Order: sequence, then structure tokens, then C-alpha cells
Amino acid sequence: MRAHTIVARALAFVALCGSLSGCSAPLRDVDDAGPCPMTAASTVRCAGACVDTASDPRNCGGCARACRAGFACVGGTCSTSCASGFISCGGECVDPRTDARFCGASLDCAGANAGRTCSRVEQCVSGLCTYFESPRSEVTPFPDANEFAAINVPRAVALTINSVLSGRVHYTLDGTDPRPGTASTQTATMPATVTVGGSEGLTVTLRWYAEYGGFYDREPTIRQRLIRVTPDAAIPPEALHEHLSFNGTPGTILVEPGAPVMVRMKAQRWRQMPTWWCPGCVITQWYAADTTETTSRNFLPLCRELAAPPFPGDAEQDVTFSFAAPMARGRYAVRFGSTPDFARSCPRLNGGSPIGFFYVR
Repeated sequence: MRAHTIVARALAFVALCGSLSGCSAPLRDVDDAGPCPMTAASTVRCAGACVDTASDPRNCGGCARACRAGFACVGGTCSTSCASGFISCGGECVDPRTDARFCGASLDCAGANAGRTCSRVEQCVSGLCTYFESPRSEVTPFPDANEFAAINVPRAVALTINSVLSGRVHYTLDGTDPRPGTASTQTATMPATVTVGGSEGLTVTLRWYAEYGGFYDREPTIRQRLIRVTPDAAIPPEALHEHLSFNGTPGTILVEPGAPVMVRMKAQRWRQMPTWWCPGCVITQWYAADTTETTSRNFLPLCRELAAPPFPGDAEQDVTFSFAAPMARGRYAVRFGSTPDFARSCPRLNGGSPIGFFYVR
């Protein structure tokens, strides 16, 4: 009985289509849903769904007659202009909000309007290239330290953890893996500053990972720093650098190519012996921002010559310098170096230890 009803319904619809131009008989779908509502003569059933072949770019003028990506269907014909929200780039219509080849493009998609091509580890989100994988959290100071070797410091040190994405950091100070909800795990919004250090000779282990939520979820690996307070820590004539910030953001930052970058930090010079091993020497200190991760030849924004630091350390000093960000995207270091320098020739100095990293979009 049900089969007779279905056949009768289909025959009735075919008869109706005979009096309407542009209407085709519906395709039979799995649930026998029957004919499509006749809101327009161009409404038909394609692959089990009711579509308007006058405006559907996937079924323009008939089932499975797809327009090229991004082109509109007007009156059953694929248009020569892009659909709303799309622009023409290289002869095709693209969505500049999501297309990684022309991310953020506008108008004629030429020259300065062409947007940016996202790297292989980025995706285009709302017209901006952003990381496809969870970005790495950065820690200052000691951003590139060996994670399995203790860092000897003359006193407890403030470590700042941040990322180019907003999120939270989960950390422990007893060497255990951070697990939110446990007594040993603490959670803080990034940027987070944690003071690490214990009694003399005791190594304190800071372990952490960043959690971003949503698409990026969490950092895939747990990171760590081992800090050991040793009064005679062999770091002369170096300095401790804490509370580093880029343009007012602690820890790390994501900037546009060529944008101004202002670096601020607290620096405290330190030496381990009451007597200075090089009487009459001048300590030359420099801070530099790299155009690569291995050299400081291209940026040398701050260089100063100082007398030997007092024992054991001098008062904290505010260090501030600025520079223009590199034009190429990537991860860049801010470095510090010092040397006893009779010649007092700052411009020849390069290299030094990283004290923080920043990113160019």
C-alpha cells in the first residue's frame, strides 16, 4: 500500500512539472521525503536536498553544475563576478578572511592589497595569519637554557612565562607534572611571573605548560627550568635580567614587520669575588636584537661602559631601548653581552646570551 502511495505522489508531481518551466522531477532520497516545496520554479531536489538552481553555486542551472569556487550563481548562470565576501585574486575568487594565500587581502588584491601568505604553520583567521599549531610559550630570563641542567643564580629569580596567544599556564615547583586540580599545581593567567629559588644549594624545578583553549587547546609538551641558589654563582661580569617586556607586554610579543619595539627590563649586575680580577678594566655591556637567532650584528641599540660592579651585586637598574622590528616574519632574540674592554669599541661587539624572544607576524 505504501509503495502505491509513493508512485502516485511521484506521478502527480511529474504532471505538475509539465505545466511549470525549469522544474525537474525530484530525485528519490533515502527517506522518501517526497517533492520539494514549489516556492520557485527552479527549486528541485539534488542529492537528496531541495535547492534553488537559480542561485545555488553548487547546482547552478541544474544538479551538480557547480560554479568555480567563490563565484556567484545568478539566474541559473555562473556569474563573472565574485560572490559577496569574496574578492578576485589571480583570476579566482577567494575569501580573504580564511584563504591562507591571500590572508587579509582587499579591493583589487594587487600590490599592497594582496594581503599575506601564511606560513605552513599558520592559518588565516579573520584575515590574520595566526599559528595553526599551539605556539610555544616563552620564559624569561634564560629562554634557551638546557631544561635538564641547573642554572646557578646568586639569589631567587623571577621567571616570566607568556605566549603570543592569550591563555593560562599550569605549573608546579616540586618537579611533578602539572595537573590542574591537584594540590601541587598552580594556575595563572599569562603573562605569569613566578619567583623560583630555595635555600642555598637546593635545586628548585619549575615545570609548566600553557593552555589556550578553543582551537589551540594546550601546549603539547611540559617544559621546565632548574634553578639553584648559589652565593658564589659563576656569572661575572654578567647580570640578572628580570621583568622583561616588549611594548609593555611581559615575556614575549607578536609584532608587525617594521613596527617599533620598546624593550624594558630590570638588570642587576653581579660578581662572585670581593676583589676584581682585572683592575682598571672597563666593563662593556651591550643589548641587541637579532635579525636571526644567532647573530646580533644588525641591531645594536644600546651599549654602555661601566666600572666594575660592587660586590656581590649592585642595585637593580632599569634598562630601556628600542628598535624597528625586522621585516621578515620569524622568531627573534634580544641578547645581552659583556666583556672587559680596554679598547671601548662597542660597535664591534656581537652575539651574547638570549634573554628573551619576540615574534614578527
